Amino acid sequence: MDKKYSSIIPKLGFKHQLCIFHTKKTLNKQLKNFKDKNLLSDEEYQEGHKQLKMIKDLFDLNDFDEFKNELKSLIYRKDYFYPFIYKIIRKFIFQDIKTSFIT
Repeated sequence: MDKKYSSIIPKLGFKHQLCIFHTKKTLNKQLKNFKDKNLLSDEEYQEGHKQLKMIKDLFDLNDFDEFKNELKSLIYRKDYFYPFIYKIIRKFIFQDIKTSFIT
């Protein structure tokens, strides 16, 4: 999900695909970075981790249409998520997924 690859991949004639393992790893890193910068309590961090797990579990679905529908439904559940988790959904996941393969 490194931005520097977003222009290279199409020039090579490929559709940019995301490695699920690295996507999950990056999501964990973003949560940890947010915790460190914003001094989240352990309780807030654990709840954020649970919410993020819901998102990461979507990547394990075997049905692409189900994945897209579930991901889109998360966008409309803003009040369910901590604001920083929702920000990850909106700006990180949805934007990258949308530009990669949601039509």
